[in-house]
Parts: sequence; structure tokens; C-alpha cells
Amino acid sequence: MNASQDAAALAREYKKADIMSTEGSRGRSGRVGGSGRVGPGRPGRPGRPGRVGVGPASGRPPIEPAYQEGDTGERAKPWAWGTTSDRARVRWQHLVEVTAVSREDVVLQRPEDVRFLVQVFHTPSACPGAATAYLLRRIAYRAGAYAPGIQEHIFHELNTSREGGSIEKVQHWFTRRVSSLHELGYRLQCRRVATPTSAILDWVRAGRGYRGAMLPTTYRKLHPIPGAAGDKIPDDSVPHAVGITIDRLDPKGDEDLVMIDPWPGVLGDAKERDKVPAALESAHRDRNFHALVYYWVGWS
Repeated sequence: MNASQDAAALAREYKKADIMSTEGSRGRSGRVGGSGRVGPGRPGRPGRPGRVGVGPASGRPPIEPAYQEGDTGERAKPWAWGTTSDRARVRWQHLVEVTAVSREDVVLQRPEDVRFLVQVFHTPSACPGAATAYLLRRIAYRAGAYAPGIQEHIFHELNTSREGGSIEKVQHWFTRRVSSLHELGYRLQCRRVATPTSAILDWVRAGRGYRGAMLPTTYRKLHPIPGAAGDKIPDDSVPHAVGITIDRLDPKGDEDLVMIDPWPGVLGDAKERDKVPAALESAHRDRNFHALVYYWVGWS
């Protein structure tokens, strides 16, 4: 054998070894080395040497890319690897499930489901201010302007004896704060009156929730049980006042006049929200029928 024959034989051996190395490194997509590199495939990758339980020897088909439109040859035949469940194809599910809803499946809202309940602040030393804070919130909610936020800090000032301890203090507070309330969208106004109780109740009722009144009262007239104010609080020393507004005591009932009591006491069955009692007129008369009436602009 001459030198030329030896060189040709050696070239054939190199070519054969190169072909075998290339076939062993093909990935599931048919690319050399799975990433364009020539060499053995990395273990643990689908369709490459080192994968356990995949291939003709295990009876399972190698993982192939999903069928694409325009494919030809064996990959385009759905029967190439038996049933569809045997093929390594992942079907995408709908991300949103659309179901038909009938009118019988819809639950309608009832009036009591959307009822807004304003909290009553309990205090024995600032009843006029606490009643006023409740009324202002309630009127603003009826007008569609109530949105708890920075204004809550303003309303909370009325729960202190410095700002809400008497009708005079509350009147001065409103005079200072009315411009700030208007800037926040609360079109509230206040007026001090000396009017009989029955006339004030009729005025509030005609306002349909856009009006309210704070009435200074005598605590003993509304809470006749001795010691109702507390062990260390004399009944005569409580600067008591109540608020009159339109609300529902029963969520399913109709709106009516409701009395708001910031200090219902610790004895008896008095409530912070209750019907207007008959004793209210007598308790209000002791304070010379003075009152502060509040209203939304346009409902004076």
C-alpha cells in the first residue's frame, strides 16, 4: 500500500468518527449538540444521551416539538407515535373560563346591603362636639361627598372637651373650620337657633337626611336612673347633648327621626341610636331650647 492509499484510508476513518460523534450529540430539535456545538449531549436533557426512560429502548417516543403547520414527513403524521396521549405534546388550556350566567344566578343587592353606618364616639365630657361630628359625617354621606381621609382629623377635634365641650365651643369651632370643610368639598352650614323642640324635629324630618340638629339637654331627664353616668361622674356635671338626624334603626325598615346619644351611660338599656323619646322636649327646655342646626347648602 502506497502513501496515497494510506492517506485516503486515514481520511475515511476520520470522517467516520466525525459522523458518529455528530449523530450522538443531536438534540430533540435535530440541531447539532442541541445548541450548535459539536460534541456529546449533556446528561439529563430531554432527547440526549443520559436521559433515562426515553427512546426506543424504553418503549416511549423521544420528545419532539409540537406539530407546526406546514410540517412534512413523519413529523406531520399524527399516527407516527401511536395515540395522542403517547405523544409528548402539551395542549394549552384557556386562561379564562367563560360561563353563561342567567338572571336566576344573579343576587340583587338589598337596601340594607349598602347601608353606611357612621360610628358614634362615646364621651361624657364632649357630648355636643361628638353629636356634631356624627351629624356632619351623616349629612355629607347623604350628599355623596363623605370620603374618610384627612378630614377625619378635623372631625376628631370635636371629640375633645376643648373643642366640643359646650354649644358655644362647637359654634366657634365651626366658624373656624367652615372654610376648610368647603375646600374639601363639604358644603355644610351651621346656624344657632332657639326654637321649640317640635319645630326642630319637623325641620330635620323635611330635610330627608340633608339636615341635622344638635340639642343641649339635661342628662337626668333622659337617663333618670341614679348613677347612670358612671361611678365617678355626677349626673349634673355631664355637658349632655344629643343629635337628631334621619336614619334607619332597622336595616329593613323605613327612615325616620333618630336620636344620637354620645353618652348613653353605664346603667339601664339606653342606646347610642334610638327613637326620639318623649322626654326630649323637657330635657331640651331646661337649656332654653338652644340648638345648632346643620344642613347641606341648598337644603336650608
